[in-house]
Amino acid sequence: MKTVTMRVDDTVYQMIKLAAQGQKRNISNFIEYATTQYLTSSEYIENTEMEDILKDDILTDNLKSGFKDLKMGIIQLSDFKIAETKTFEKVKKHIDIKLYTKIKNIVYPQLRLNPFYGNYRLFYFKNC
Repeated sequence: MKTVTMRVDDTVYQMIKLAAQGQKRNISNFIEYATTQYLTSSEYIENTEMEDILKDDILTDNLKSGFKDLKMGIIQLSDFKIAETKTFEKVKKHIDIKLYTKIKNIVYPQLRLNPFYGNYRLFYFKNC
């Protein structure tokens, strides 16, 4: 067994602490559990989120257009913008502003440069 020391922002610590309490685990056990779950599970989009995406004509048209442009070589992956779904907009209201700022300022730019960075979702549409 190995010991790992880590530093986290106070906001992240509070999130971990609350999640651990909710799982009736100590913090180190929760981090081990959450890491194992993350590394061994497949990421699927929830049905409600996919329904929101498919109902959003502007979003789906933009995604289809971008995919066609990419296939034709008109644009590069780094030219894409991040699309936040309506479901994410609802969730975002409950995310701590510091955490969302980190997402916007660190994760989004990284995804624009490398769409395979971290945990991502890729949508395919028929007839693109």
